[in-house]
Amino acid sequence: MVSQMIFSGFRKKENAEIDVSDARLACETCASHGLTGVSLFNEGVFLTILEGTKEETKAIFEAYKKDTRVTGVHLIIENAKDEREFSDFRIGFSHVDFSETVPKAFKLNGESYKKALPKNPSSELEIMTKTFARVNAL
Repeated sequence: MVSQMIFSGFRKKENAEIDVSDARLACETCASHGLTGVSLFNEGVFLTILEGTKEETKAIFEAYKKDTRVTGVHLIIENAKDEREFSDFRIGFSHVDFSETVPKAFKLNGESYKKALPKNPSSELEIMTKTFARVNAL
């Protein structure tokens, strides 16, 4: 059984800028803990979908909640799945492109986030990512 956790929040104004070390750390952490999914960042707002063991996804969620650079972190959905929807972890940013230095990063726009999603996403995943895209004018 795989735990899938979807959560969101905001980077605080003084910490809204994300740098390459943040992107690299996120990708390396997910890889080293066997987590798959996607994080989407637009003007300080983020949506993260993580898949892995319940302990690992919960630990990352708790780390976000304790991070002083973010606020309003809340759990949207936590599901138990028979199998993963994602094959790896990717991270997208609307105002920067780290893809040259962080291979799992991409420039977030209306088309690129769709490519980071599974071909046949669950209804929850599809609703959450479409809502994020609509609210954030992607």
